[in-house]
Amino acid sequence: STPSGKELIGIKRVSGTLVAGTPLVADVTGFGSLGTFPTMFAWYKPYAVDPDNPNTMFIPDIIDNGVKKTTDGGMSWTPDATLTDLVTDGGRFKFQWGRGGSAFVQVDVIEYDPTCEGHIMVGTRQAGIFQTFDDGASWESVPGTDVIPRVSSFYFNGNEEAVVSSYGRGLWRVRYQCEDQGMIYVPGI
Repeated sequence: STPSGKELIGIKRVSGTLVAGTPLVADVTGFGSLGTFPTMFAWYKPYAVDPDNPNTMFIPDIIDNGVKKTTDGGMSWTPDATLTDLVTDGGRFKFQWGRGGSAFVQVDVIEYDPTCEGHIMVGTRQAGIFQTFDDGASWESVPGTDVIPRVSSFYFNGNEEAVVSSYGRGLWRVRYQCEDQGMIYVPGI
C-alpha cells in the first residue's frame, strides 16, 4: 500500500504475444501508484500509452500528486507540472482524495487522438478538458469545457471533432483544428 494507506496500483508490460514461445511480462516501475476513476459499475485506472510508440505513456501518480510522462517505457518519469497545474486549476481542486483503501484522481481519462498526430486530450472530474498538439510539450485548456463534469471518454471521429462522454451527464462535442500533417503521396492516385 501507499504511505497514506491507499491501494498500490502499478502497470505491467507484456511483449512477445504474437510470436511462438512464452510472452515476456515485466513491471513498469519508477512511479508511485495509479489512482482510480470510480463509476457505479466499474473502477478505471486512467493512463495512456501512445499507440505509435508504446514506450511513451502518461499517468496520474497519486504518490507524487501529479501527472508524469515517460518516453523510455518507464525507465524514467518526468513530472508534467503544466498539466498538473491545469487539472487542479492551480491548486483549487485536489489532485487525489480517498475513501478507505482507494485513491480517486482528478484525471479521469487520457487519450491519444488516432486521427491527429501529437494530439492528446485529458478529461477531468471538475476542471474540464485539456489538450496538446505536440505530444505533451505544451498544454491548453479547451474553452467552455469546465462545465462538463466527470469526463469519461473521447471518441475521435476523424473530422477534427471529439465526442466526449461525461459519466452521468451526457455526450458533448468538442471541435479542434489539427495542425497540418503535410501531404501524403499515394502512388497511382
